[in-house]
Amino acid sequence: MKVKKILSMLLAVVMLMSIFTAGMTVSAAGVTYSDVTEDMWSYEAIKFVTENGLMNGTGGSSFSPAVSLTRAMVVTVLYRMEGSPAVSFIEDEFMDVKPDLFYSDAVAWAFDEKIVTGTATDDWGVPYFSPDREITRQELATMFIRYADFKYINTSADTTLDRFTDGAEVASWATDAMKWATSVGLINGTGNGSTLSPTGKATREQFATIIYRFKTLDFEYNHHYSTPVVQSTFTEKEYPLVNDADIYVAVDGNDSNDGSFDKPLATFEAAKVKVRELKETAKDEIVVAFKAGNYGELSANLTADDSGSDEVPITYCKYGDGDVIFSNGYSFGDDDFTSIAESDKYLFKAENYDHIKKVDLGKITSDKINITALFAETGICHEARYPNKYADGTDKYYSNLTTTVDKYCSIMLQGALPGIVESFRTVEGMKVTGFLRVGWLIETFDVKSYDPESKVLTFNTYEGFVPASGYPVGESAGGFDFMFEGRTEDTVYFSNLSDQLDNKGEYWYNPDTNELFIFKPQGEYTIVTGKHFLEIVNADNLSFVGLTFNGSNAYIAFPIGYCNDMVFDGCTFYNFGGDRVINIDRCPNFKFKNCEMYNFGATGIYLWAQSKDRFNEFEDSYFSLNSCGIEIDNNY
Repeated sequence: MKVKKILSMLLAVVMLMSIFTAGMTVSAAGVTYSDVTEDMWSYEAIKFVTENGLMNGTGGSSFSPAVSLTRAMVVTVLYRMEGSPAVSFIEDEFMDVKPDLFYSDAVAWAFDEKIVTGTATDDWGVPYFSPDREITRQELATMFIRYADFKYINTSADTTLDRFTDGAEVASWATDAMKWATSVGLINGTGNGSTLSPTGKATREQFATIIYRFKTLDFEYNHHYSTPVVQSTFTEKEYPLVNDADIYVAVDGNDSNDGSFDKPLATFEAAKVKVRELKETAKDEIVVAFKAGNYGELSANLTADDSGSDEVPITYCKYGDGDVIFSNGYSFGDDDFTSIAESDKYLFKAENYDHIKKVDLGKITSDKINITALFAETGICHEARYPNKYADGTDKYYSNLTTTVDKYCSIMLQGALPGIVESFRTVEGMKVTGFLRVGWLIETFDVKSYDPESKVLTFNTYEGFVPASGYPVGESAGGFDFMFEGRTEDTVYFSNLSDQLDNKGEYWYNPDTNELFIFKPQGEYTIVTGKHFLEIVNADNLSFVGLTFNGSNAYIAFPIGYCNDMVFDGCTFYNFGGDRVINIDRCPNFKFKNCEMYNFGATGIYLWAQSKDRFNEFEDSYFSLNSCGIEIDNNY
């Protein structure tokens, strides 16, 4: 009897323990799941996605870890991982996605960023998204490799799937995705790890685990600069009010003022003149403080006359709160766009009417705008072109063309080229980019005319053309033949074509009406000019603190040479095209501290004849992934 009682008590304890284990929950952000226990292999991942608001439960107190994923669920979570950015939902972009659904904006975002495509099309070519379709493991890997490409992650993988018994069952379109996902540890095998189950349905706990790994793995990024920046961080910095500046400048100031706090100057140039005056008697630092505001265009030269010294350094800084902005360009945003008019429609393809918006640049500025480069918030835009760029924004050329060329600014088109060119609405204003003059130099040429009978495309005179003595105009440029006769398999693309305005980020400018057309515009845009900001030569002991420079397409926006002891501290640089943003030539003790640099379509910082150990630091400075960082040439 005693033995039975003991056995009964033990059995009760065991049963109680089993009930307790099954009832253990993950609780985060006020959410409790009764079907998630600490002993589950996916527990930490589910806890992570819950605490970070990336995945929700399926109703009641359930997370449903074993339930299959749908396509709508995947894009919704990826969209949340990006902070749910604002999107423009296009009606009927997909036949089966309507507005105001929980996944509508996520699908629009994922489609725009080329993370998802349609699953089929109707009789008119409009795609279906199939939001409720359960997703397979290889489809999930494919979505993630596209998302990784969007994040500039290096997705190349030097591996095979031979270690998995069913590796050969992975579809050809998913092979690269699976190779990458398994090589970085994003996806592991199923069962004992020997199988991939590529066509098996992906579950919610598998998805949570992949997200957790994606957020915690160390990836290699496709940086766009030659030399990676070791420190790439940026912390928003607060600036105290500068109550003891020698010179004050304000957007509502006047250059006839004395530069005091109550009577500030209005421009950088006036402040520069005032600094030269103060240098004559100054005993210590000269401080120029700019009050918050947009000062517009800046294109100044600083020379030895503007130099400071060890005893009298010179600082150009912000006064305190608010941004001090110098902008060599013109900005506009969502409120400036309107739909295209009926009279515009002949310029474009009918299927793109609803996606194209225009802005009247005459309402932005009275100046005649020369669009040398256009930047969106996410990077540089490109003219409407054929073919479109690759998903990562790099150039795609129409390749394997056969052309016959002469040396007089014209090409005879052969192969597929005549049909392509003749399919465009007009060649007026068209540009051709490719290796058309020398085999190693990509150049762009403006088209003058095209004769469909002879198939000859004629260019305007080469813009940088300097004829060698005795050569006919058009035959030689800078010592090179203008065109190589008999070139074959040239690669080119065509741009500045209104009827090719069909890809996000593209624009087309109509000079006759001064109107700019953009495909699916969103956010703020900046047209930059070709002027430099600051050219600084032989000027020592200068500091620039807390200033913002927005927009330039100059060959070099900041040409700086032969300067000692210069600092850019807490400055922001963005929206730069041209060749180089900051060119530093023989400048000992040059420092960047807490600077932020992004949206560069060019080399960020170019060091020429600069000793590495004398170029002190990039202290807490940030280079975004869509900018170029440092290029070093001829260092000693």
